[in-house]
Amino acid sequence: SNRNFPRVALPTSIDRDKIKAAYEDVRSDNSETEWAVFKFEGNHIVCSAKGKEFEKFREQFGNDERAFGYIRLQMGDEMSKRQKFLFLTWVGPSVGVIKRAKMSTDKAMVKDIIVLYYYTELHCQ
Repeated sequence: SNRNFPRVALPTSIDRDKIKAAYEDVRSDNSETEWAVFKFEGNHIVCSAKGKEFEKFREQFGNDERAFGYIRLQMGDEMSKRQKFLFLTWVGPSVGVIKRAKMSTDKAMVKDIIVLYYYTELHCQ
């Protein structure tokens, strides 16, 4: 028989150590790393990429993906350079309803590790 099972969202797990290491890398003054991106491998959140240059950061976020980004930005001018750290939640336009709904609880797991930031959410329609 071909029963329709209810689509239950499986619990999310997170690679705490690697994500914390990437976070500290972005924050470090001694590191070239300007950003880190965290994505889902199945129900597991992992650090999928790290790097520099904003363009490369932008390329990380696909239409059918959910992701989190952490990036260091230089604000101000030569006289008063200030660094801002931005935490970004990405939900691509092709992401389904169930995964979209899970984003707030999944985000809480990441924010448990990424503690210093300005926050922004991108829902691209």
